[in-house]
Amino acid sequence: MNLTITPQSTLQEIKTLFHQHFSGLKIDFFVDANHDGNLTANEQIKDYTQSIESIGSKRTMGQISIDGNTTVAEVEAGFSELFGVLVQVFRQSGNSWLMTTTSDNNTLSKLNDLAVRSNIPPSTEGPVNSNDRMEL
Repeated sequence: MNLTITPQSTLQEIKTLFHQHFSGLKIDFFVDANHDGNLTANEQIKDYTQSIESIGSKRTMGQISIDGNTTVAEVEAGFSELFGVLVQVFRQSGNSWLMTTTSDNNTLSKLNDLAVRSNIPPSTEGPVNSNDRMEL
């Protein structure tokens, strides 16, 4: 997928497009208010109607190529380099979203597969007949 972003692209448009391609992942935007390199929930941008131009330090139009072989680190660096925007990729785990800080070298496909597999509820069915049982 080539994600073409104009200065007027809203954060919601970007989030939606990303999630459509990677259903077990999401992307969020941050401002490192205290410049310590640690992104916290208080620094997460909550108003997704804003344009990327309004939050970024670089006022450019650009294109980021993102596919399943793209690593989390490449996505995050691309947004920073092209638009001056801090983004973080999250992986779904049950009802929670986990920041992927320890898995930045993994590809989006690998993390998405992990998220999708971990969110499939286990089967509660027991054996249907004797062929389904394991005899001891």
